[in-house]
Parts: sequence; C-alpha cells; structure tokens
Amino acid sequence: MDVEEFAGAVMALVNLIRRGQAKAFDTELVAVMQLLGDGRALLPSEIADVLGSPRSSVTRRIQALEGTGKIEIRPDPDDGRSYRVAVSLSR
Repeated sequence: MDVEEFAGAVMALVNLIRRGQAKAFDTELVAVMQLLGDGRALLPSEIADVLGSPRSSVTRRIQALEGTGKIEIRPDPDDGRSYRVAVSLSR
C-alpha cells in the first residue's frame, strides 16, 4: 500500500468515526496518521501543535503506532536530542 492509498484508508476511517459508527475508535491515532500521510517526518511537538493536543497524549499515540509497525521513529538530523516520526516504509 502506498502513502496515497494509506491516506485514503485513513480518511475512510475518519468518515466512519464522524458518522458515529466506530465510537470506540481512537480519533487521535487517526489524526496522527493523517498528518503523516503525505510522507513528511514530523517532530512530536509539531504533531501536538497541529492537533491542539497535549504533547504527552501525542507521545502515547506515537508509542502505540510504533508498536504496531505503522510508523517509525527517526533521529532528527538537525537536533540529535530530538526525533521525527514518519509512516513506516517497511509495512
């Protein structure tokens, strides 16, 4: 599945959520994946700022998505203390 197909699948899930058909679905997980869907690698703080979510909440979502292999964490080339998050290419 390429990034464009993945983004389409994520949007389909978002539409299900909006219609109330998946009440137990974690919308913040979907929002993180949607942000990463264009292939960019973002800092967790950038994700939190765009979503208007606490950084601790975004960190938990990142950990959950990394555990499923959907995303990967990469060192930030501009700051060795930070990391960037991107859709996993090995899926």
